[in-house]
Amino acid sequence: YGIFTELTTDLEQGVTYPVTVTTGYSNQYVRAWIDFNDDYQYTLDELIIDNVLIPNTGTTEIEATIPADAILGQHSMRFKANWGNVVPDDACEVTNYGEVEDYFVTIVESLSINENQIDDLRIFPNPVDGDYVNVFSSLNGDKYVELFDVNGRKVLSTSISGNTLDISVLERGFYIATVTIDGKSSTSKLIIN
Repeated sequence: YGIFTELTTDLEQGVTYPVTVTTGYSNQYVRAWIDFNDDYQYTLDELIIDNVLIPNTGTTEIEATIPADAILGQHSMRFKANWGNVVPDDACEVTNYGEVEDYFVTIVESLSINENQIDDLRIFPNPVDGDYVNVFSSLNGDKYVELFDVNGRKVLSTSISGNTLDISVLERGFYIATVTIDGKSSTSKLIIN
C-alpha cells in the first residue's frame, strides 16, 4: 500500500486522460476510483478505470475518463492492481498479489469546448528517462513545441516534422509542453527523470 497524497493534479469534468502505469509483473489487472462523494468508500459508480489488463512488464498507457457531472473539489483517488485476476469490486478487499496506491485530485469545471484544441495529443514515454519523447496526434503537419519549466520560463522552442522530440538539452524535472499543429494547440505535462 502506497500513500502518495503529496502528488496531486487538476482534472477537468468530462475529459479523458492518458494514465501511465509501470509494472514489474505481467498479467496485471488495474482499477481506479475517485471518491467523488468523499465518504471513504470506493464504489462502482466512482470507477474511472475498470479492470484493464496489462499483459507485459514495463510501462503502459491506458485511459481514464472523468464524468461530465463529477463533483467539483478535491477527492482521493485509488489505484489497485492485482496479478493474474481481476480487481474485486471492493477497493479495500485484500488480494494475494496486489498493490494499492492513493493520490489526491481536484476536479475542476470543464474549460469549455475549444475548437482550436488538439483532442488526441499524446507525449510518451512520460515520465521519460532518455533524450527523446514521441509526440503523436491524428493531425498532420509540423509540430511547434514549446516547453516551460515550473517557474513558467520557456526552456525549449522548436518545430518537428516527425514524431520525435529531442529533449537532451533539458535537465531532470517537471515541464509543461504546448504543442501547436496547423493552428490547433494542446498543453500537457512532461516529467524528465
